[in-house]
This record gives sequence, structure tokens and C-alpha cells, in this order.
Amino acid sequence: MRNRIRPLLILLLLLGWTVPALALRVGVAPLAGSGLTMDQARVARSLLVHNLQKEMPEDLVVELRGESWMALSPVLELLGEARGQKLDRIVLVSADQLGEKLIFQLRVLQVSDERNLFTDSMPVASVEDLDTAMQRAAMAVARGKTLDDVREVGQVLENEGLKTRHRTALRQATLQAGYLWPLSDEAVDKSERNYDGHSRRFAFALSSGIEDRNFDAGYTLAWRYGPAVQLYSDWLFRVQDFCPYLGAGLGFHWVLDKKPDGEYRMDDGFHLAARTGVILFRTYDFQMSLEGGYLVTWNEDIDRAWLLSLGIRP
Repeated sequence: MRNRIRPLLILLLLLGWTVPALALRVGVAPLAGSGLTMDQARVARSLLVHNLQKEMPEDLVVELRGESWMALSPVLELLGEARGQKLDRIVLVSADQLGEKLIFQLRVLQVSDERNLFTDSMPVASVEDLDTAMQRAAMAVARGKTLDDVREVGQVLENEGLKTRHRTALRQATLQAGYLWPLSDEAVDKSERNYDGHSRRFAFALSSGIEDRNFDAGYTLAWRYGPAVQLYSDWLFRVQDFCPYLGAGLGFHWVLDKKPDGEYRMDDGFHLAARTGVILFRTYDFQMSLEGGYLVTWNEDIDRAWLLSLGIRP
């Protein structure tokens, strides 16, 4: 018995793989909105139907209310007509004028249960961009992706070409002053020790960068027994007046180095700073900071030091 059932199951599975999925019946409603004339709306819908049929060759795409453009047609009325034509989905598009640009809105509804399957929108600089907008809309509906995700070469709108997708963050400047303590060094020649064997050196720094909710990043110009420049980033643990942080910086450091002949020269190398500290009054527009760090410069002497500084962030 088992030997007879097994071939039958295999046959059924093969038939399941070979039977094509039922084609969808998609209706495109007339365009709504105040941003287009009747002729512009008619042409735009025709472009959308054409592009949908190209993106969905296995499905049937038709115009709903092909003799008109939708001025004030209720959605429920359109759904009723879609049921009468036995459509599976309807595509609703509107273009409204907002200042000098059009707001293009796209929506797909399931006719059977009136469920919203897809909603998206994007700004369009001019009516001339509707051709590209309809191509993007068809790709978004067919692939189930957002209008932004289906953007391809040759389909960038005029307003998208003018703007980059930059995020806005708070700009911040910090002025710090303190001391660095070179780590002990057993070299016999004092000129070969960390920072020429000094026990303490004054240091100051000016930083500029951006600050977001949980991180900051920027660059620092400093004097640490010689000029230093570095890029830094910190993780900010709290959005409160007492905010601990942990971070690091990497750059270059030129350390004043007294040579055996008594001359001072710059001994340069890569500079790493690991740091931690606390920002006080972070929710105010005037802040203070306390910072401690470990510095190492990969120059001839491999200079290393601890750093403690106070800072203000006006």
C-alpha cells in the first residue's frame, strides 16, 4: 500500500509546482488631486497602466472608469465598481499642488476585504516628472517595495537630483584644558623617555563636530607638548544633565623632542586617544565636561601619557 501512495504523492507535488498561480485583476482608478489638469491626469494614468502591465505581464491591468478622471469619487464607490468587474486590487493615485511642487501619493487596496496593501508618497518637482513617477509607482506596486527603494539609474526625479540625503545633527564645539602625565620610562638617556622625561605638561584642545542622541563625532586640534590633530567619536550613554561617555580618537601628533645635541625637533607619528568622561548639564545650551584619557603616539620614542582635562561647550 505504501509503495502505491508514495508515487501518487510525488505526482501531486509535481503538478503543484507546474500549475501557474492565478493571475491578478488590477484596476487603476482615475487620478485625483488638484495638481493636474484633466488631460495631464488622463495621460498620467495611461502611463501608469502601461508600466504596470510591463511590470506584471502575467496579470490583467485595466482602467477603472476609463471615461473620466477622478475628481471627488469616494473610495467605497470605486470598490463597489471594482467588485462588479471582479477585480482583485485597485490602485489609487493622487497629485496635489503644494507650493511649487506636486505631492504624489500612491495607494493599493484589496477589493475583497477593503484592506490597505500599500501606501507611499514622494514630492515631484514638476508635471514633466510624472513619466518617471509612474514608472517608479508601477515598479513599487509590482515588487511590493517603497518608491524610494525602486529608484534606479535614469529614474531620479529633478528634486532628488538637487538634494542629497543628509541628516541634520546638532553642531557642537568644545574647549578643553588640563594636564598630561607621561608614563614612567626606564630609559637611561632622559631624551629617550616619554615626553623627554617630564612629569607633567599643560595641554589644551579645541574640538568641533556633530552631536546626536547617543553619539558625537568630529575633529580635534590640540597642544600636547606639541601640536596634534585627530578625528574622534564618542558613545553618549544618556540624554540627561549627567551624561557619561566613552570614545576614541585617531590622528597625528608632533611631539617636541630634545635631542642629545640639545636641539628640539618634532618627533611625529600616529596618535591614538582612548577616553572617557562625563558631560554636565547636557540638556542646557551651555555645558561642561570632565574627561580622562590614555594617549599613545607611535613616534621614535613611542610617547605615552595619561590626560585629565576640563572643558566647556558654549
